[in-house]
Formats: sequence, C-alpha cells, structure tokens
Amino acid sequence: MSEILTSAATPASARLTGRTLVDVRGLSIGFADVNGGGPLVRGVDLTIHAGECVALVGESGSGKSLTARSLIGLAGTHARIDAQRFEIDGRAALEFRERDWRAVRGGFAGLVMQDALVSLDPLRTVGREIGETLARHAKRQSRAQRAAAVHAVMRDVGIPEPERRAAQYAHELSGGQRQRIVIARAIASEPALIVCDEPVSALDVYVQAQVLDLLGELQARLGTALLFISHDLDVVQHVSDRVLVLKDGRAVETGATAEVFSAPQADYTKRLLRSAPTLQTQRRAA
Repeated sequence: MSEILTSAATPASARLTGRTLVDVRGLSIGFADVNGGGPLVRGVDLTIHAGECVALVGESGSGKSLTARSLIGLAGTHARIDAQRFEIDGRAALEFRERDWRAVRGGFAGLVMQDALVSLDPLRTVGREIGETLARHAKRQSRAQRAAAVHAVMRDVGIPEPERRAAQYAHELSGGQRQRIVIARAIASEPALIVCDEPVSALDVYVQAQVLDLLGELQARLGTALLFISHDLDVVQHVSDRVLVLKDGRAVETGATAEVFSAPQADYTKRLLRSAPTLQTQRRAA
C-alpha cells in the first residue's frame, strides 16, 4: 500500500467529541467482473467523528463515491468489501445483513445525491417521500403527527408553504427546492451522519450557497457529521474540517483541510490543486 501523507493537525470538532461514527481501516472494494476482479478501492483508512465534515476529493474514478456508499450498504449487490476494521457507529458492519443496512440508512445516516430529480420518486408527492423516512425510523404514532413532522422539517430546510408544497410532486418544484427536499428526507429522522455525494454541483451559485449554509446549520444545531464528496475544491475548502485525497482507489494524503490546501505534500494533491485553483492556491502560486 502506498504511503499516505498525513497532517499533524486535528480539527477542533474531532477533539471536542468522543463519539466516533465511522472507523474504517484498510478498506478494499472490488467486483468479480470489473478490473479483472482486483480492488477498485484499496487500503483506505477513514474516520468520521460527530459534528465534523470530512471531504473526499480526487479525479473521476478515484473511488470517492464507492468508498462513501460502502458506509451505508450501497456499494453494489456484488461488491466485495474487505477491511481490517469496518465499524459503523461502533458495530462491525462487515457482518451486517440487508436488514441491518436498512436500519443504518435513514436512521443512522442520510444520503444526499447530486440529481434530486432522479433521487425523488416521480409518482409520489414530496411529502410522502419525507414521511416514509419518518415512518421507518422516527416511529411516529399517527398520520397527523407524521404530517406535522414532515411540514416541520420542510420548514427547517427553507421550503415556503410546506403544507402546500408537501402535496406536490418533484417535477413541480424548482431545482433548489428539490435539493432541499432531498436534504429534508435525509435529515427527517435526525441521523448522526449525512453522506453528501456532489450535493450542490447541479445547482446555480446562489442556490449552492443556500444549501451549503443549511448543511452548516445542521452541523451546528444537531451535531450532524458530513461526509462530503465534490469536484469543487472551493466548496471543499469552505465546508470541510478534514480532507482525504484519493487517486486510483488509494488514499495519497489526508489531514486538516487548511493544511492540505495551503501546504500539500503529495505530488498528486499538488497537481489536483493546480488543476482547479482556489483563491488561496492562486495566491500561493503568484
């Protein structure tokens, strides 16, 4: 396994909490009919603490989404997952069955994907989408209580007139509203972790800022942890405490985001930052 360059700094959010949500060591993921059966992700270490945001960055095909999805049981039906340690909320997840993963998804962890129109069921109202999460994980006792909770979480994510909007379908909402609905569904049962897979890349800059502010508010108010995947390094620099740089399925560098962006150690990280310069990297290169 190639050496991972690591920053010595520990983000404050990790120091202030004793709860470890994800603790993975030596993660490898492969498929029998892909890459000659060899692993697409190999030897990755990943730890996520309550209240912090960890970002996965790297070029397309580096293994970011596959790594993230393995943490919620969505790596794929035929995925071969191996690890020295693979603990989700303190439990040995390599031993999980599908019913265990269903309890993780929505209960312990929520998922926010890039394309909200694809993520949402076109045959169900957005209120029913959110309500299903509550029915499975929040154990509301009546339809009236569940409807009230749906409207409340829609209000929390900034959806105006939630009673009316809850009766609408995804195609009747704007792109920004749909993404807010996806976030509302992900946070409805107040999960400890939200996996954000390119959550704002399909949105305009104004709506991006609104969604990112919302995710930040959730961290501050609920202590929610984020696993954030994005090609936009400006966004990563803005939202994350720590960053893990992946190349060809391997981690090549990890550390506090500010340190990795200001003084990258791995040659690949340096090339990655040069290819998508942020204001900080532009100043350093000047």
